[in-house]
Amino acid sequence: AEPIRRHDRAARTPHDHHLVAVPSRGRTAIFGPRGLRRLLPGAATLAVLAGAWFGVGAIASAAHHVQIHTLPGSVPAGREMSYVVRPGETLWSIALRVEPGADPRPLVAELESQLHGKMLQPGDRLLLPR
Repeated sequence: AEPIRRHDRAARTPHDHHLVAVPSRGRTAIFGPRGLRRLLPGAATLAVLAGAWFGVGAIASAAHHVQIHTLPGSVPAGREMSYVVRPGETLWSIALRVEPGADPRPLVAELESQLHGKMLQPGDRLLLPR
């Protein structure tokens, strides 16, 4: 089958109803089902990538909802828990136990601010989030 040209309008047959005329820079281009079939793999790939992007985002946002654990020896103090530091503990180890699986740095920074520049000593009281 010979391609249909712009000036060849009389050559169209009743079976040419599947062709689409698309204006392009002053010319009309005719696309048949073959041209559209070439776009399908790219569109499918784009759909899969977009789905993966949103899926990973949903999983990542769900991971930020970390459950906070109460440490043994802590006592309720309003919206927080009062915790007495034991020998050998560090701010980092306390943060890891309070929020397992989360990044401990924000909690370590919060606990450091409670010490007001002092070194952590056994017997110090810290307020931990519930």
